Formats: sequence, structure tokens, C-alpha cells
Amino acid sequence: MIIKLATAFFALALVAILSTPAAMGNSHNPQTTTLEEEEVVIQIVGMTCSACATGVAASLRRVKGVIEAEVSIEPPEAHIRFDPSETSAEALVEAIEDLGYEAEIVES
Repeated sequence: MIIKLATAFFALALVAILSTPAAMGNSHNPQTTTLEEEEVVIQIVGMTCSACATGVAASLRRVKGVIEAEVSIEPPEAHIRFDPSETSAEALVEAIEDLGYEAEIVES
């Protein structure tokens, strides 16, 4: 019985230690660089269905530096968050145009 209690206590202590922010890599470290993000909205002409939007979103997510890409069919546009040190809004427009659509920055 004592061994079972000791084992349970050890397991709980281990979980508590491993779930701390420092153990998860989330500790505040002033030397850690912060990720800069930009957002852009790109109007897309030529998408005819939700499969088009899904395909464009998947392609955008594969672009190095893209953090998040959501594409809708109505309105036909992409909302993209990206790291400007890795890519640019113009490069994202080009990535969409490479898929055969027309694209234009609406908001950045």
C-alpha cells in the first residue's frame, strides 16, 4: 500500500513539474526573439467552388513564413498571417497567381 501511494505521489509530482511553463518551453526569456507578424487580405478572382478555396488555402500554408491562411469563396479572398522576414504580401499574391487565379492585395 505504501509503495502504491509513493508511486502515485511521484507520478503527480512529475506531472506537476512537466506541466510548468519552463518545462514546456514557454518561460519568459529576454534573449528569445519574438516572431513578427503581418496580416494581409488578398482578393482572389476565378475561384468557383469551396474546393478551389481549400486548395488555395493549402497551397498558401505551404509557403515558408505563412503562419495562418484562411480562404473563403464568398467573399473570394484570403486572410493571411505571415512572418515578413520569411515572405511578403507580394510573394503571396504570386503564389496564388501561380495556381491560375487573379489576385490583388485589398488590405495589409
